[in-house]
Formats: sequence, C-alpha cells, structure tokens
Amino acid sequence: LNTKLEKNMSIVLTGRIDEKYTRQCLLSIQRSFFNPKVIISGWESDEKIISQLAKEFGVQECILTPDPGSPLRNPKASRLHNVNRIIISSQNGIREIKTKYVLRCRADLNFKHSNFIELLEKFATKTLNTKKILVSNITTVDARNGYKMLYHVNDWIHFGETKAVIDFFNIPLMPDDFCDWY
Repeated sequence: LNTKLEKNMSIVLTGRIDEKYTRQCLLSIQRSFFNPKVIISGWESDEKIISQLAKEFGVQECILTPDPGSPLRNPKASRLHNVNRIIISSQNGIREIKTKYVLRCRADLNFKHSNFIELLEKFATKTLNTKKILVSNITTVDARNGYKMLYHVNDWIHFGETKAVIDFFNIPLMPDDFCDWY
C-alpha cells in the first residue's frame, strides 16, 4: 500500500446508489485503502439508502442532486445514455475535494486492492503542463479498432490529481440529439 499518497486522497462514489452493490463497494474500499475519505454523490431519489450507508460506513459527505435522466441511446434495446448523469454526479462530488488526489468511481465497483495507485505515480508525468488521469481501458472505445466513436472514455474510474479530474469533468452536458450521431 502507498499510504503516503492514500492519506492525501479522497474517494468519490458517483451515480446510482444501490443498497447491495454500493454496500459491497464501501466494504471493499475499507479493505483496500488506508483510512479513506469517502464522499457519495448521488440522486435525491436515493437519499434514504445514501443516508443509511453513510452512517454505516462513516462516509464524510453526501451530495444529493435531482436525477437529470437520460435519453435513449438504443431504442430497440431500450438502453439509456447516462453521460449527463456521469458528468453531473462527478462534477458535484469532486467540486469540494480538498485532498491532492481524488479517485472518482462508480458506486458499484468492488476493489480487491489499491495497487493501481502505483500506476499513477509511474505514468503521471507532466506533459505540456497537464497531468495524467488514470482510467481503465476495459470499456474505453479505441476508434482506431472496431467501433468508430471518438472520446468515449471508460466511466468506471478516474484517478489523479484533484485539479486534473475537476478539469476533466468541467464540460457542458451532452445534448440529447448527440445520441443519434453515431
């Protein structure tokens, strides 16, 4: 464990809060991180479960926002496009972070360890006065191979210096009609 970096890090759980999966996520955070500062940024409709989990796990702060909803991405499969939900809950959750580093992630992840922190230290070198943000390549779309959709970054995890992550999410919401462009 890199406890020096972890002591200067906050974890922000964003999006839909689910009693079962968010509880598992919080348990995995307790097992995998050294004394984590945790914030939950979710929807007003989930206030009851958020309050319950916050008390149970000693969550430092809860941020509740009206759910912006989401347009249909794939009408045949009734799949929703949640990008605006990701943007809003992330912006609200990381806005008040005071630690140097922030891990912004979905509230249904299950951490096995915190070894990925070493990757940030290894690869986060300054390039043109910008800092790198660690994301997973699991669902990040590479437009060079396969599906041709640009700027589609995995939404599971963003880890880096707080200012860099705040800047990453400092973007306008996506108009509904953008869902039809690809």
